[in-house]
Amino acid sequence: MSNQSVTVTAGVGYGVIGADLHVFGDGSPLYLLENWRPPAPADSGALREQPSRMLNARHAVVEFTGREEERRELLGWRDGTKKLGVRWLHGPGGQGKSRLAARLAEESLAQGWKVVAALHGPGTVLPADRQEDLSLTGATGLLLVVDYADQWPLTHLTWLFSNALLHRPGVRTRVLLVARTLDAWPAVRATLATHLAATSAQALPALDTGGEREEMFRVARDSFARHYTVAEPEAVRVPWLGAPDMGLTLGVHMAALVAVDAFATGARQPRPTDLAALAAYLLDREHLHWARLHSEETHRLSPAGRTFTTTPQAMHYTVFLAALTGSVDRATGRALLQDPPVELEAERALADHAHCYPPERPGSVLEPLYPDRLAEDFLALTVSGHPVDYPAQPWAAPATATLVRRPGEWTDDRRLLPPQEQAPPWTPRAVTFLAAAAARWPHVGPNCLFPLLREDPFLALDAGNAALVALAESADFGLLESLAKRLPAEQNADVDVGAAAVVKRVTDERLAVVDDPGLRAEFLTYLAQRLSFAGRTEEALEPIGEALEIHRRLAEPSKLAGTLDLLGVALEALGEQEQALARTAEAVEIYRQVAEPAQPGHLAAFAVALHNAARLYLAVGDPRRAFEHAEEALGLDIRLAGAHPGEHVASVAASLSMVATTLSAMGRHEEALRFVEQAAQILTALAEVDPATHLPELADVQNNRGVILSHLGRRTDAVTPVMEAVAAERRLAEANPDVHLPGLALALNNLGTRHTELGEFAEALAAAEESVRIHTRLAAANPAAHRPGLAMSLHNLSSTQLLMGMARQDEERMRLGIENERRALEIQRELAAAQPARYNLDLAGQLMAFGLKLSQVGRPADGLEPTQEALLILRDLAVADPDAHGGSLALALHTFALVRAGAAVDLERARAAFEAAFGLWRALEEQEPGTHLAQLASGLIGYAATRATSGITTEQALAAAEEAIQLYDRILEAAPDDRMQAVARWGACHLLAELLAEAGLGAEAAELRARLTEEEARAAEPFVQP
Repeated sequence: MSNQSVTVTAGVGYGVIGADLHVFGDGSPLYLLENWRPPAPADSGALREQPSRMLNARHAVVEFTGREEERRELLGWRDGTKKLGVRWLHGPGGQGKSRLAARLAEESLAQGWKVVAALHGPGTVLPADRQEDLSLTGATGLLLVVDYADQWPLTHLTWLFSNALLHRPGVRTRVLLVARTLDAWPAVRATLATHLAATSAQALPALDTGGEREEMFRVARDSFARHYTVAEPEAVRVPWLGAPDMGLTLGVHMAALVAVDAFATGARQPRPTDLAALAAYLLDREHLHWARLHSEETHRLSPAGRTFTTTPQAMHYTVFLAALTGSVDRATGRALLQDPPVELEAERALADHAHCYPPERPGSVLEPLYPDRLAEDFLALTVSGHPVDYPAQPWAAPATATLVRRPGEWTDDRRLLPPQEQAPPWTPRAVTFLAAAAARWPHVGPNCLFPLLREDPFLALDAGNAALVALAESADFGLLESLAKRLPAEQNADVDVGAAAVVKRVTDERLAVVDDPGLRAEFLTYLAQRLSFAGRTEEALEPIGEALEIHRRLAEPSKLAGTLDLLGVALEALGEQEQALARTAEAVEIYRQVAEPAQPGHLAAFAVALHNAARLYLAVGDPRRAFEHAEEALGLDIRLAGAHPGEHVASVAASLSMVATTLSAMGRHEEALRFVEQAAQILTALAEVDPATHLPELADVQNNRGVILSHLGRRTDAVTPVMEAVAAERRLAEANPDVHLPGLALALNNLGTRHTELGEFAEALAAAEESVRIHTRLAAANPAAHRPGLAMSLHNLSSTQLLMGMARQDEERMRLGIENERRALEIQRELAAAQPARYNLDLAGQLMAFGLKLSQVGRPADGLEPTQEALLILRDLAVADPDAHGGSLALALHTFALVRAGAAVDLERARAAFEAAFGLWRALEEQEPGTHLAQLASGLIGYAATRATSGITTEQALAAAEEAIQLYDRILEAAPDDRMQAVARWGACHLLAELLAEAGLGAEAAELRARLTEEEARAAEPFVQP
């Protein structure tokens, strides 16, 4: 059965069958999905009246030719074996991308594929009561085509990629993203990590200077000639096409069209390789068409019978407006034509414009001139200041300003703008088109666009990545410098790519003229930060390195420390934790010397460096030094917050959380909880006021809080904060995947573990599988940074699969559980071999898990070797730091003993290991009451259960089981909703009943079984239901 989603806005309904419909808060769609349809035949007479229509890919006038290699490459990608494939097809405007995409769509449709087009929603008119059937029944596969993908906000593309249409079981799916540049692709590619998509990019190169251009000219000429009824198109000779502009498909088509039109009409033909002149020729034909329509109507005998009354001057203005706004609904179009600089009647102008430029979708008006490059030329030629023989208009620049200017007075702080003073919705299109035009027409910037952006630089930020990238190529240095000063300090996925392009250009120009080494270092450091924000971390290393050299040479300790800390963060992002720690530790030592009370400006930076060092010490397996640095950072942040009320509050929370993390890593969970609860309280309040800034920090703290609660046995309490962390990380990853996908993967991994602890296997499996999918993609892109996370998520997925498999006697699920644990162990071995100090503890845990799981599926002999190896590793670690590793050593001893008892080998050592483990757990429980009860109780039950093979007596087993039940009672008294521990107690009681019966105490056994209540049995249902 197909699912249908419908949104209704202002009485207009739009529905899709078989897909999701994502909408804004006001009900308008983020995007529209519709079945791709081949173009309808166009009327030759209408095409001749406005020859530019023949260049519109929508009319498919020119037969497809050439691009055979690129076409074969696309077909090979489409027919690949991956379930989900996404390709970024890019090339300059006019290169033929849309035509090539349409050719692929046409061929795919003919071969049984479902072909769907995605249209960006803001400003797109909803088709009245239209319903698109996007069901995939019987389809060979799904091809989704997204044109102008680089102009979509990244967050909107993220929603599109999550649409259920793209994730149908068993359906091969391909998404073709069509764009002008490659700039946005890295960020887009990162958003696809959660979907395990096979991603690739394909550049559409210039046409070669051999025979390809000439052949394309001939095919285009013959296609155009059919609409002009030119009997012998060969009479239109193929000109020389070696100029660079003729490397564009559109350039060759324009040359052919103008040549045929001039031949058929007797008009004077401009030079074939002068694109500006060709554009002016075609735009002259637009003007001629407007004039003819108006002139024909003015000669009617009865003025009342006129149907086209808009003057050519008014039509010029209306077409100019449409090029900037794109199609809009009728009410908006009517409002846009109020108070025009030329005489016109709004409703009549809209109707006459629709006659010349029929809207693609019913209900819309102001369909823009196509193709886009010609629209850009039209805008440029309408603006005064060019040398071309074309009528520039004095109203062009003022009209543009009126169209995009923000209502009310401009302010330097966008956050102070009320909603009604946000930029108009067509701002991204208008700024992007004008910026693209300015790159080819030098007068457009200074005479039209740049003054607007100087008045309100935030218009460029509102326009987004595509506009900023275009401006980075065309704007003057002064304007770009103004934009650079107003970039958001925090990361923002919808501007970070363009911001990096702007700052790169500004920095390059500054460095070309600035000799002062201090200023050069400052510029380089800022560039490195913006490149990192855009996900270009490797590229950021070069400017950081150059800045470091300058600071060392100038002996500027505080600036050197700041740059070293930035380098540490970059290296950490690339997975080079050891190198990152070395740089950050150097920064800390420098700050320690310069951050004296007489220099309070350095204290905040010093605290940040200490915080980063603490995180890195944890990463390399040194929780004690991590705690020392975190504690020192907290002291500085509290001192700063006291000296500056209202400031540094978030830093205090971050340091509280880091102290909690380091305490927990040392096994001091009760202390850790106090710190993390304080951090959560502070950040919850801050995130309510400013979620964009503080939501990432709150997500980290809630994730940490859940883990600590679990360590304390409060497993039910632990689920809620981790679920909140997942929700926050998912929202953050949608906006900036390069930064937040690892956090989402970690939170999902922890959520899966928390659900497993409560016996909620379906939820656990979903979270664990998503975590593995994300970590797999992240590790493929950056193994050094993300293979540890992949090993962790595989281990937790394995545990869930194994528990489900054993509970439901599902052999295949158990096999998958063992295989995923094996994969995790292989990764962990490689990591520990390269960095033993950092990864040996994790390797020991992985070895224990693998050995125990093999024993649990009936292969205890295979588990002997890995558990022996784990015990040796942990013995050495505990000797070096008994407080940090005592609990892990106890677990290793117990696992070692369990596996040997299960295999009925080496029983003396097994019994000794059991006793040693119990002794360690009891000692640790005395030091920190409540933190090791669950492990001790579970260990005692495991010991008692091995009586048949380990050689222990029934009396010894009875004593162990009775103690375990007493421990479970204490745990459940403190946490009555802990389902995992309730289930464990239920199992322990049954084991005790068996032991009582074996000891000849049948009455006591029967009494105990009677006390096992229905509630206790229900608590075990997730573990025993088939």
